[in-house]
Amino acid sequence: MLLTTEDEWRTWLEAPITGALQLQRPLPNEMMKVVARDACKDADCCARSASKLHLLFGLTVLLAGCEREGMDPTIPPAILFGLARDILRNEMGKRIEQRRATGRDTPEGARLTQEISRLVDLGKDLDETTARQIIAAGRAAVDSKLAPQKMPRIDAAEIRERYPDLLADDAQVWVGAGWTEILNDAFDAVRDSAVVVRVAREHCAGLHLIIGPKADWLGADFDLAAEVTERTWSRSLQVCETCGQQSAERAWSRYRTRCAEHAEVR
Repeated sequence: MLLTTEDEWRTWLEAPITGALQLQRPLPNEMMKVVARDACKDADCCARSASKLHLLFGLTVLLAGCEREGMDPTIPPAILFGLARDILRNEMGKRIEQRRATGRDTPEGARLTQEISRLVDLGKDLDETTARQIIAAGRAAVDSKLAPQKMPRIDAAEIRERYPDLLADDAQVWVGAGWTEILNDAFDAVRDSAVVVRVAREHCAGLHLIIGPKADWLGADFDLAAEVTERTWSRSLQVCETCGQQSAERAWSRYRTRCAEHAEVR
């Protein structure tokens, strides 16, 4: 079905289904034009085009099945070989660029030359099993780059061991390792007071503390807890929760405080 007028486009998009389906009809002969009669004489060009189509189809299949651990056994071997060789060419290209930057006669250049030779030999004697392994390895490398890094966090058990009388039994401790110094300073400031820490975790980009009394609030303890809570929050907004770097060039939002290097760390 081909839509050739503005009225037909609007009908297809806006009309009831019964009316839109009436547009499913052959194109009139007078509107069709022959653009070529002879077969293409460039066999190499046709072969390259077919290879690209196979490669695109194979990539589509891979993406659709990326949640599965193994390769789909129904993928034709020709597509497997095309994908594997594409990965090999990409890896060879990377190493050639690296060798150009470091120099062929350097130790690093010699190592890269050996790797390039191995990749070439692997491409010459490619079988289906090896092709599947190459594709799986290539996909794993891509997945590792796309997957967000996980942030190292403070061990709650170590905090409880260090401050045994300060944390409530059901206290929540969920803090990135970059805020270790800030958290320790806060706990050291209140450890001799009649208070308990019920929550220590990231909230709205800052280190959020909830400090309560062990019994009834004493005026001095209340003031100290309020001061420490506010100071901890303010300090954490200037420090990367992942690495502890303090910088005005931080990448932070209302959801997290990070330096530029760890902006995407979760």
